[in-house]
Amino acid sequence: MFLAKVIGNVVATQKSPEFNGMKLLLIQPYINKDKVLVASGSSIVAVDSQFKYGPKIVAEQKIGSINVKGSIVGTKSTRVTIAVGGEVNVAFGENELVLGNLNVGGRVEYTNVLAGWDDISDPSNADAQIGTVHVGGDWVASNLTAGAKPGANGWGTPTKITGGIDDAKTISKIGSVTIDGQIIGDPAGPEDFGFIAEEVGAFTVDGLSIPLKAGNGNDLIAVGSTFDTTIDEIP
Repeated sequence: MFLAKVIGNVVATQKSPEFNGMKLLLIQPYINKDKVLVASGSSIVAVDSQFKYGPKIVAEQKIGSINVKGSIVGTKSTRVTIAVGGEVNVAFGENELVLGNLNVGGRVEYTNVLAGWDDISDPSNADAQIGTVHVGGDWVASNLTAGAKPGANGWGTPTKITGGIDDAKTISKIGSVTIDGQIIGDPAGPEDFGFIAEEVGAFTVDGLSIPLKAGNGNDLIAVGSTFDTTIDEIP
């Protein structure tokens, strides 16, 4: 991975089929030279997969806080993705809190927040934790997950991330969730949605505190008006 600046678009009269629906960009690579970013080498053509799969924020290590004054809004076909903490390993003395805070002034819609993922297709850290989440508006057809991946029926049947980082003494957590508005799924289906980790510390929606059992792996509670969203503490 390297840093680059978009300097133009590329128009192709014909594309390889795997690039259909994606934009081609002309980019200029940059390097850090004495703490100053400078252009390095020739410009190259890059594929903008976000144009097809939706906008995303990806951090292999940690993000302290994400603060959004407005709303985070994707669509059913192009979700917004926040993927963070896939490479944080407590066995090396690293803190498992990979996303400290997520604060959104407005609503969150068609968005996946995935702690313990390197990217939209790479779940790799079963120990990932999220601190506090506050949303000023509604939570719509979205997922908030730590250390989890979709199961056979998507996020309605999640499982713990396997095959990557998994310390026996550490569990995935979401510290607290506060949603000032309502939780709304997608009545048209067929997806289910969730707030998913081995332990969820506290949960408030529309001013109502949802009672949760102490400890991990013992809560499965439907929330919201469409009956397709759950607080799910995976075993």
